[in-house]
Amino acid sequence: MAITSYSETMTGALAGQREGLNHDVRSFTNQEAIADLPFGYAVVQGSGAKDALLPSTSDDVCVGIVAYGHSYGEDDLGDGGPLPLQSVDVINKGMVWVVVGEAVEVGDRGYVSYASGTATPGKIMKTDTTDATLDTASQIRFLTAQATPGGIALAEIDMMNEQGASSVTPSA
Repeated sequence: MAITSYSETMTGALAGQREGLNHDVRSFTNQEAIADLPFGYAVVQGSGAKDALLPSTSDDVCVGIVAYGHSYGEDDLGDGGPLPLQSVDVINKGMVWVVVGEAVEVGDRGYVSYASGTATPGKIMKTDTTDATLDTASQIRFLTAQATPGGIALAEIDMMNEQGASSVTPSA
C-alpha cells in the first residue's frame, strides 16, 4: 500500500514508551474480559501472579505501566494496546511516558485513577481523590508537564517497593 499522506512534524514520544536505559520490565497477561490494555496506562495485579488488569477498586495495588514495544505481533494488539489474553510488558521501575487524566506540571506526584467518574481507569492524575484514585504518590513523579487531559507526560515510576510489584513473582 502506498503512503498517500504524511506529517511534516515528528511525534516526540508515544504512550508507554520507555525513556533512558534503566528499566525493570515484567511480563504479564492481559486478563481484561473484552478490553485491550492501553499503552501508558497503569495496571494492577489480577488474581494470578502474572495477571494484569485496569484498576477498578480502592484495594487494588498498582504493579506498573503498560509498555509500548515492537515485540507485539500484529494480531496481539487492539486499538490502544495488547488484546485480552495477550502478553503485556509492564514497566515497574524507570522512566516512561504515561497517559494523564488531567493537566500536570513538572514535579507533581501521580495518583492512579480507578473510578471512571474522574478519569478513565489507569490514567495518571496529579490530584488525590479519595474515592477515585490509588495513592501512588510515593511511586510516580512527573518529569515533564502536560496541559491536555489524555495527553502524555514523562514520569519516573518505582512500583518495586512494598506497595507495588514486590509481591509479583519475577519473570523466569
